[in-house]
Amino acid sequence: MGERRVRPRRAAGTKTVLDLLRNFDQNRRVARGLPATDPALDLEYLAEGDPMAVSAWRRLDSRLTPGTLILNMKAENPVMWHRGVLSRPARIGVPVRVPIQVDSVNEVTGADARRVKSWMNCIVEAHADGEPWTLAVPVFDLDLVLIAFETAGTH
Repeated sequence: MGERRVRPRRAAGTKTVLDLLRNFDQNRRVARGLPATDPALDLEYLAEGDPMAVSAWRRLDSRLTPGTLILNMKAENPVMWHRGVLSRPARIGVPVRVPIQVDSVNEVTGADARRVKSWMNCIVEAHADGEPWTLAVPVFDLDLVLIAFETAGTH
């Protein structure tokens, strides 16, 4: 028998409308301007080795394309980007190869603001094994992503 695939846990800023409809407490938190769950818990889950999913738009050519970062510190490639919406990511991902060097974190502006919600995302400019990466990730998930990038290089 093959190994059972574990579904990644969605990070605090990456909850979907369906997630919120299923969980009244998370829905109330979002209505008050808070993340659906405590982002500090996401850091604990990551440290325990639980795979985490973060909504992440990647710049391909000149525009941001929707996708999902899977952060799994136990995997051969601990950071993978999958093209597609969160509920239906592509089966085959693109590894974000280590070492990952974060160059800057900025607000979403210009043409990017027409693709992603600028009030709830930020732009992460990085280099992964020398390859440039531009990602838009939820502000609530930024610390999780930055720690995963740093941790991935030590595994």
